[in-house]
Amino acid sequence: MKPKAGYDYLATAAHFAAESSTGTNVNVCTTDDFTKSVDALVYYIDPDNEEMKIAYPTLLFDRNITDGRAMMCSVLTLSIGNNQGMGDVEYGKIYDIYFPPAYLRLFDGPNCNVVDMWRILNRGMSNGGLIVGTIIKPKLGLQPKPFGEACYAFWQGGDFIKNDEPQGNQVFCQMNECIPEVVKAMRAAIKETGSSKLFSANITADDPNEMIARGKYVLSQFGPLGENCAFLVDGYVAGGTAITVARRNFPSQFLHYHRAGHGAITSPQTQRGYTAFVHTKISRVIGASGIHTGTMSFGKMEGDASDKNIAFMLQDDEADGPYYHQEWEGMKQTTPIISGGMNALRLPAFFENLGHSNVILTAGGGSFGHKDGPKPGAISCRQGEESWKEWKAGKFGDVSLSDGIIEFAKTHEELKGAILTFQKDADQIYPGWKEKLGYTGESSVQAATFDWAKKAAAAPYIGGWVYAKTPNVEGVYWNEVGYCPDGTAMNLAGNETNHPEKIKKDMHTPGSTLPKSFYMNAVGYLPDGTPLNMAGNEVNHPEKIKPDSHKNGSPLPPPLKGYVNDIGYTPDGTPMDKAGNLSVKK
Repeated sequence: MKPKAGYDYLATAAHFAAESSTGTNVNVCTTDDFTKSVDALVYYIDPDNEEMKIAYPTLLFDRNITDGRAMMCSVLTLSIGNNQGMGDVEYGKIYDIYFPPAYLRLFDGPNCNVVDMWRILNRGMSNGGLIVGTIIKPKLGLQPKPFGEACYAFWQGGDFIKNDEPQGNQVFCQMNECIPEVVKAMRAAIKETGSSKLFSANITADDPNEMIARGKYVLSQFGPLGENCAFLVDGYVAGGTAITVARRNFPSQFLHYHRAGHGAITSPQTQRGYTAFVHTKISRVIGASGIHTGTMSFGKMEGDASDKNIAFMLQDDEADGPYYHQEWEGMKQTTPIISGGMNALRLPAFFENLGHSNVILTAGGGSFGHKDGPKPGAISCRQGEESWKEWKAGKFGDVSLSDGIIEFAKTHEELKGAILTFQKDADQIYPGWKEKLGYTGESSVQAATFDWAKKAAAAPYIGGWVYAKTPNVEGVYWNEVGYCPDGTAMNLAGNETNHPEKIKKDMHTPGSTLPKSFYMNAVGYLPDGTPLNMAGNEVNHPEKIKPDSHKNGSPLPPPLKGYVNDIGYTPDGTPMDKAGNLSVKK
């Protein structure tokens, strides 16, 4: 805490504590001896380091009238309520919080956690290891059937799929149409792979009755597979009340706490609120089965390697925080869920920093961005764990972690494929990988090894958006508007995938007119099911849309072995008949 200029530190600290408990801005005649006995007390200050510690009598905090249990909203109302707007305080931020055992026992705590997931996946009840999961991408825009197809494709190699936090009941993808597709995909994947699968359905809503209705509907559709379904709640934006609604109404479901929005107060750049450590600790107290913890600096999200203390506080029966030692007295653990730019290449160092792999991974781009598709993408993540374990066991001899992973990749095509896919990560994490793997610089794109129509008797899916990839005819420029679902800039999408050795600085100035292309690659489909050959028309010239004359599933004509629709315009204004045919006419 830092007082504003001109204010004494001790006096401001006392004012801060009073505002958090029994104080009023003036002396009032109703204050008595009992009131004074429950004052919050400042028991430590260090003005030079802007530190103070406050003790709150637990009698101050509100209790339920129904069962006498404690409520986190009361703790937060006092500890981080009005004091955040005091006129004499420059800023104040909570870095740690301690719950006395007797008070801790008044909270629900988790009822399910990763142990239950391991059991469902037939991995035993301890040290079941990494649960390989993903987030269906794009985060919005998929309709029910493509959504189900994406689930089916990933489940060929992975364990767990979650709704992205904004996915719920959009008008173009309503739950009563989408959830049945997910269930159909899960049943088909279980039948085909012989392994159980897991799904996390978003039931977040403003109205508790709506949350309960969503949860009941989802369970009605999953039926006998009900235990395979977790419930996702956007715990920061919807609040602890939403977590408690889910925890108490669906105690048998894994409660998946998504923390979207938390950075507004937990970011190191923010001097008010509380830290990510405090936020995640609170999630265990109120009953979250798992919570997103970021990637501890090993992914794309803000974080630090020391954030592993967050995982220890969530999973251990006693752990040290920045200031306080917390004993959980047998309260079930909350499982760290890691997400945000993770892929197979980043996992080994993450596990080495954490010391174990008993976490849940949700890798969107790391799975669906794999050059061979989501099945190899999922398998590569599992191999990221396996390679770390083998290196840890000394299988590769006395070599660095980096060299050990490369040795593993030599005999595991999926992990090798991840290296070829995420080459920027490979250059940074595994220096010299090209020479060690014998990479000569040819195109790293190979035919996709998965087919969403595989064994149609098990799941009635029509082919997805990936056909066999073919080399692209070189154009003057690719359209650089926007980004691919995995975050790849469009101006690099063709090169990074097909010809990484030819990547050069983009010479085009954003916003300026793009030169006409020789060819647009029309092989395959967008994630929402739109054929690439029609992608430009619906946006720019819907009045000119005509039926696609290409028969789905038939060979695509040369020279691209693709299909270019010559009706309409590309987003850069190039007529489609020019974009696809200039090279043909030469």
